[in-house]
Amino acid sequence: DLETEVGQAAISVKSGLLERSRKLVAQARFLSKVTESKGNMAAAVQFLEHALRLSPDDPAIIGQTQTTATELARLEQAENDLQEARRLIGLNTEESRRQAREMLRGIQEFDQDPAYLQLVTALRRQFLAEAENALRQKQVRAASGWLSAAKEEPFAALEPKPELTMFGRTYSSGREQDLEDWLLHKPRGVVSTIHDPA
Repeated sequence: DLETEVGQAAISVKSGLLERSRKLVAQARFLSKVTESKGNMAAAVQFLEHALRLSPDDPAIIGQTQTTATELARLEQAENDLQEARRLIGLNTEESRRQAREMLRGIQEFDQDPAYLQLVTALRRQFLAEAENALRQKQVRAASGWLSAAKEEPFAALEPKPELTMFGRTYSSGREQDLEDWLLHKPRGVVSTIHDPA
């Protein structure tokens, strides 16, 4: 049965394409850089489109392709917004700062992207410089406005997140079966063996 073999091969190829696209989408969602996420999502869309050619009426593949294409479009828009925010920050005018701030607020979901953080940092520097200039001119109300604005979104991305902040040092490699024994009891045993080798 050549037809059966061809059908099974097509199913196998389709399954492989779907699995590769699922892996790429999962990776894209965990990457911090918008450009890298976009690359993975674009590759996932291509795999899904190939799978769709094999099963053009499969509602699951159609839905997955649409969802992934929507996520890709969002990543492309975020990449464009980052480029536009960079341009606006470079203009360094009051209006361009306002527009850049609104643009960065709109893509806060990408606040772990180094480019996003770099732009927010540069914009915050401009806000603080404006506050400093206002203070030099003894315009306290204007300085207060700039300082208040520098504390609002999207600048919160620059603040340390307590759940991700660690003070001190860890003495664990993460592979210890019994951390308490490793940290408290084993050192005592080693010290006592050194002092009393009998």
